[in-house]
Amino acid sequence: MTTDLIKTQAAIVVGASSHVWVAASTVQDASWLHLHNARIIRVWGTDAGLNQLIDGPRSETILDATAPIVSVAWHAVVAVIPVDNAAWARHL
Repeated sequence: MTTDLIKTQAAIVVGASSHVWVAASTVQDASWLHLHNARIIRVWGTDAGLNQLIDGPRSETILDATAPIVSVAWHAVVAVIPVDNAAWARHL
C-alpha cells in the first residue's frame, strides 16, 4: 500500500465504535483517515437511513461541535459515504 496522501471530498464516515462523523474533507494515508472540520452526527433525523444525509442535514439532524481534525485508524473505519459538498458546506 502506498503512503501517498489521497484527498477526497466531504464525506460521512462510520466508525467501528458506532461513531458517525461528517467531515468537510478527508485525507488518507496507509494507516489513517484524517477528517478535517469533522462533526459527529449525534442524531441522524432520518426516516429511511443514513444515506438520506448525502444531500445535507435534515431539520431533525443534530451535529456536535466541529473538531479541526479527527484521525481514525483504517481498521476502525466501517464505511465512507461521499456527500454533496455544497449541501454540507455551511454546516462544516
